[in-house]
Formats: sequence, structure tokens, C-alpha cells
Amino acid sequence: MRKNILSTILFTLVPVLAFANTAIVCDNIENDGTGSVYAVHTYSLSAENLPEIDNYNWTFKLKDTSGNYVEIETSSQPKFTTKPVDNTDNYAHTATGDLSGLVECRYTINGEPQSAPSLNISLSAEPYISAITDINRVWDEKDPDYFYLTFNVHYYGANRLDIFVEEEFSSVRRLIGVNESLLAHVKTGLINSLYYAWVDILVQNKYGSAQETIELEPYNSSGISNCTVSENGYDDITIYDINGAFIKKAANPYLLKDLKKGLYIVQTNKDGKPVKREKLLIK
Repeated sequence: MRKNILSTILFTLVPVLAFANTAIVCDNIENDGTGSVYAVHTYSLSAENLPEIDNYNWTFKLKDTSGNYVEIETSSQPKFTTKPVDNTDNYAHTATGDLSGLVECRYTINGEPQSAPSLNISLSAEPYISAITDINRVWDEKDPDYFYLTFNVHYYGANRLDIFVEEEFSSVRRLIGVNESLLAHVKTGLINSLYYAWVDILVQNKYGSAQETIELEPYNSSGISNCTVSENGYDDITIYDINGAFIKKAANPYLLKDLKKGLYIVQTNKDGKPVKREKLLIK
């Protein structure tokens, strides 16, 4: 009689002990339980030697403004996919503006009820930029040294974004506002290709902000190799600084290799007369 009772006890305990390491996991939830309210999350069970599960009962809850967890979504599928949170103002926010969530999973194995440890999550309500795509330079038809930039920004958590354009050696920081939510199509003003430039992309809401930067290197900055005018039959080259002050004259562009880094004006000459002027950036 005692043997039968012991067998029954062992039979009851084995399923619990065998799968005690079962955990709820999600690819875009960090190890500390943080994620974003604007993202789709897909949860699943993880365990060693997990046998076939008969039934799934998933629940996703959020803490409301009263401090109670309320049910948001449920599922009976092996993988549990939750949608972005519609209105974050309906729920309690932590001191950092996050929503407190809970993911639970109950299931059965061979008819025995089981449950995984609940997953506590903290969903950030700050906006975020998911991708910057289709970046293109479009050259100005009037001045080949200038271009404007076009690109697309995929973002969440706000209805507009701000673009700041800053150029090397310039004290001006230009602002461009784009009032397109989720996917913004951006076109900057003209940018000087001879210098470094930075395009900052800023998204803000009342819970925080997100920023990404596109750095643009000088486009024609490979040095004096771009200035092989002697091959075209010119007699010599005159070099001026950016303010027009004479620096030197040379018969061969290779003789300019001792110039310091900076921006110069290169004038090609034929029969003692200027033929063409162009800018040269030496890095």
C-alpha cells in the first residue's frame, strides 16, 4: 500500500521537477525584460527536452492606472504574438515612463497541468527609429559642389520628426520638420560636398526621444589625384588659398603633394592665360 502511495507521489512530482527550467522567451525583449510598446512581440516557451504540449493558454497583461494588472491579449497557439499598445495613456507609467507588463503561459503535458514562471516586462513608451533607408545624394544642376540628400525614416512613437543639418566650418544648424508619422520622406537643403556634414534625425514625445545621425564625408576628397590637368595639355597650375591669396605655381600636379591639408583653388593656365578654376580639398 505504501509503495502505491509513493509511486503516485513520484508520478505527480516528476512533471513539475522535469520542466522546472521552462522559461518564456521573446527575441526582441532584452534579458532585463525591457522592450517597446510600439513593437510586435512574439513569445514562446524554452526548456530542455520539453515534450509535446497538449494545450497552450497565453495571457498578456498590463498594469492600469489603478495599479491592477488587466488582460490585454490571449492565445492558444504555441507562439504568442502581441500587438503594439494602442493608447499608452490608459495604463500606469513608471518614473521613467515605461509600462509594466506580465506574460503568463499555462499548458498541459500528458494531461497534467503545468505553468511557466511569469515573465515581467517593462515596455518603453519612448519613440524609436527602426530604420533609415534609400539614402541618395542628388547633385545640384547649377553648382556641382552642392547636393541635397533624400532618405526615408521608419519610426514609432511620434507623429513628426525633426531633421538638423550641420556642416563643417559653418556655425549654422538648419532645421527641417517632417509631419509624416511612421514613414517620413526627407529631403534636405543643399549641402556643400567639399566638407564634412552631419544630418541628425530626432524623434520626440512626452516620454523621451530617439536620435540617429548620418555622417557625410567630403565627396571629392581624394587629394591631388583629382587634379591631373597637365594631361589635357595645359601649361601649368596656379594654387590659391580659399581666400584667393597666391600660394605657388607648378608645371606638374604631382609637385603639389607638399600642400597641407585644407581647401584650395586650382587654376589651370594655357599660354599665360587662365583656362579653368576648381576647388581642391586635400585631406
